Amino acid sequence: VSTQSTWGITKIQMPSGILQRLLDIVIAVAPTLGYVDQYKVIKNARSIGNFSTDVCAILILANILRIFFWIGNRFDTALLVQSIFMILAQVTPIHYFHKPLQLLLLRTCLQNSPKRQPIVKFSRMFLFFQCLSSAKTIGAFWRWSDYGSYLEFLLCFWVAVGFLSLLFVRVPLFVELLGFASVSIEACLGLPQLLRNYRTKQTEGVSVPLILSWFIGDALKTVYYIAMAQPFQFILCGFVQLIVDIIILGQLKVYGKSTKTKPE
Repeated sequence: VSTQSTWGITKIQMPSGILQRLLDIVIAVAPTLGYVDQYKVIKNARSIGNFSTDVCAILILANILRIFFWIGNRFDTALLVQSIFMILAQVTPIHYFHKPLQLLLLRTCLQNSPKRQPIVKFSRMFLFFQCLSSAKTIGAFWRWSDYGSYLEFLLCFWVAVGFLSLLFVRVPLFVELLGFASVSIEACLGLPQLLRNYRTKQTEGVSVPLILSWFIGDALKTVYYIAMAQPFQFILCGFVQLIVDIIILGQLKVYGKSTKTKPE
């Protein structure tokens, strides 16, 4: 039996029991695994190379918004768990087979980035009007020098979105806008990496398994969104991400080949 969602998308009857649970686990956990390899690449090279730290920002902000979107529009629980895992993978230690993997991708990027002078902290650009009036201050966003500034900003962002959600959770327009904001940010996940690759004409330091996991994961989750008749915002996001993934894979082939042929 098939049903239709609010957007008129037909929901395909999915297998029940153990197979359904396994599918939910894959959807919830698999997207996080690609970042394990990116973490190892950075740790081994002791440099972030051409990896864009803006990817971390997009992942965290989009998934925070998605969590609050779930409160107003109860989409599949596996996608909610996926959002929680994505945030944890960026900012907290994860233990892997009882060994501390320390998958703090954001902190690892910061530790292996060139030192920024002068020191810039989130607290220095906290005033709203100061942010609006200073292009230099806006340019310093997500370019802070200490890990605490990132956590401070994320806490403020979480509280602000949580407060607005508490006030307007029963307003359908707000909930839909929250969903569009979440997937619009998430759809840009690969964009900073794509632009950085294009500017530098190289992909050194970018994990190939990570990008492959993006492509495979985005393809599978787009099919999953359609099959489970998830909100239209998710389906649109999936198609946009697939296009960006394909372009980055092309960059890995073209720029990777040109990097290898450079004279030493």
